[in-house]
Amino acid sequence: MTKAVEWQAMRTVLGSELLVRLLGISSDRSLRRYASDERSTPEDVGARLCWLAMRVVELAGAYDDSGVRLWMQCPRAQLGGLSPQQFLGDDWSPASPEARRVQALA
Repeated sequence: MTKAVEWQAMRTVLGSELLVRLLGISSDRSLRRYASDERSTPEDVGARLCWLAMRVVELAGAYDDSGVRLWMQCPRAQLGGLSPQQFLGDDWSPASPEARRVQALA
């Protein structure tokens, strides 16, 4: 999947606001610039985008788009009462222990 396709698919499923928060980027404006290739996607953001795309594909087997959005935002006992979005934090990497726990949960 190319970056442009990943950006579009993740914006469609997660919505811009949630995607901005999950990726830890500064604003919807930055998201639009990366998605349109007006500005190169930073490596760390691209890695998080790819990781999120894989989790969305996994969750899509059991949830529709709305369900995937809720899954990312609902508190989970397995994550100490935090939502996956909260558990990941702002500056996470796909190799982090937090990302591995969310991946296992997905």
